[in-house]
Amino acid sequence: MEWTNWLTLGIAVLGATLGVFNAVWLIRKDTVRLRIRYTSMYIVQRDEWIGGLEAVNTGYIAVSISEVAFKRGRFARQRLIITNDYMRSVSLPHRLEPRTSMTMSHSPDVLRQLQAEGYTHGLVTTVCGVTAVTRLRTRKK
Repeated sequence: MEWTNWLTLGIAVLGATLGVFNAVWLIRKDTVRLRIRYTSMYIVQRDEWIGGLEAVNTGYIAVSISEVAFKRGRFARQRLIITNDYMRSVSLPHRLEPRTSMTMSHSPDVLRQLQAEGYTHGLVTTVCGVTAVTRLRTRKK
């Protein structure tokens, strides 16, 4: 083979590799990606602990959060839905731009109910139907 044939083959392999990489990147870019974690907060003025679910949009497209809830297991159907924010800073549906977060806090009564009734997972549902689920981490005493 001559050097021009080798050059043509190298350019073809490089083009195919870049085409596959571009296709994977576009598919990943157009997906909804949320990271969920449970947070706890202490309110000094009221001397009480509250909790909440924090949703972080790690994707490249904006999403709208329509529901924040807790479940007893990953696949359980029964949910404890948080309808309003205890701190009154977030209302649903809430639009999350890329690389932003929001925390939906709940009252101390819900925190006691979570511990007493054994809720183990938190979930956030978007308007387009994507659900992100996380396991609530509890400290062992």
